[in-house]
Amino acid sequence: MGALVFLVDLGDVAGLAEALGKLICNPELRASMGAAGKGKIRNYSLNRVLHEMAAIYNRYLGRDRKF
Repeated sequence: MGALVFLVDLGDVAGLAEALGKLICNPELRASMGAAGKGKIRNYSLNRVLHEMAAIYNRYLGRDRKF
């Protein structure tokens, strides 16, 4: 999996311009970052997150109920 993001300090206009320039000039990098982001977001589907939250609540409430 490739890089997901460029981190730029708040107010760093030159850094932001550099990061955007890299994306504009490099279609392979854009595609790689896009694919990596799509792969990462699958970890946060609504169904998966709800089941994980229910498991946490059940563990701390002492219940073994399915939602």
